[in-house]
Amino acid sequence: MKCPHCSVGINLETEETSVWPKNDVEESGMGYDVSYGHCPECQELIVSLRHGKYSEKKTSEYTYGVLNDLESEEIIYPRQIARKVEAEVPERFKKDFVEACAVLPISPKASPALSRRILQDILREQFKIKHPSLANEIDDFINLKDVPSYLTQAVDAVRNVGNFAAHPTKDTNTGEVVEVEPGEAEWLLDVIEALFDFAFVQPIRLEERKQKLNQKLQAVGKPPMKSKKSQQRQNKALHPTAYSFGFALVPRSKPSLPAAGELNRCAVACALTRHTGYEKRRLCYESNE
Repeated sequence: MKCPHCSVGINLETEETSVWPKNDVEESGMGYDVSYGHCPECQELIVSLRHGKYSEKKTSEYTYGVLNDLESEEIIYPRQIARKVEAEVPERFKKDFVEACAVLPISPKASPALSRRILQDILREQFKIKHPSLANEIDDFINLKDVPSYLTQAVDAVRNVGNFAAHPTKDTNTGEVVEVEPGEAEWLLDVIEALFDFAFVQPIRLEERKQKLNQKLQAVGKPPMKSKKSQQRQNKALHPTAYSFGFALVPRSKPSLPAAGELNRCAVACALTRHTGYEKRRLCYESNE
């Protein structure tokens, strides 16, 4: 299990209180007890209410209840289930996410409203997607390139939580409290965590790793790693005429590429049509290149 205090995976050793039969034990055969233990990582107390089949055992001195075949176990302390938010996540998003987690045990309806607001804020501020309707903003997001499919599918499914997309007022007012099915509020928090990881955590960590690697390369006298954009700019500078056609000349094997100054539109056209050892590759630029 994950500790509800520190979110670390633990093997919780517990002690149990006495077992009590339910009021309808003669019909249901059910009973309950309370188990408790301390997290081995953070040493915080965890208390659970357990339900199962009730039976009695007798000794020469007394009779006591026994709980068999556990059917459910619910953490009753702490009521707030902690979720770890990585340091790379901006503070304003972190604050709203912690609040959405905190209200979940009290109001499963209010927590999804906060999660939808976080989603919309990230789409608008981080991905520059802004429409009056959250559904339209989600459409733009799932059509972005380089977004993993697991994330686009998860964000797309947000519109089905609480039948959100079926009501225009709910779609335009993301903070509205709506009815949700069991488990939907928790699932929305999972989606926000995945979006945090993609939008904030991984880009920062990858850049940090790249900088450390470049420092090692520099220490041994090697050139630093080049980003995709910088490589495109270098290719454009080396072959300006080829880029004016919207194609780059890329060697198929190892023929010598004519110097950039020797290329002209006629030569490029011939190279493209006669297949003189080069294949044409259409270039795609981003708007900010």
